[in-house]
Amino acid sequence: MENRIPRTDPSLLARLAPSDQVKIRDGRGVRWAGTVDVVAADLGVIWIYTAIGERQALDVFDYEITGG
Repeated sequence: MENRIPRTDPSLLARLAPSDQVKIRDGRGVRWAGTVDVVAADLGVIWIYTAIGERQALDVFDYEITGG
């Protein structure tokens, strides 16, 4: 069985703002959870701070991003 990466809802990127809580998933499950730092919707990239304080840049085309 192939692990498929669900797509991020494009309207979510337009609604994301700094301090929003998100979960980042790939085909294996949740990879990161954290707080949005910067949203570059036109580039398809967000930066988050994870629970351990690591800053992570994420390409929305590689992961599924959901609120909360």
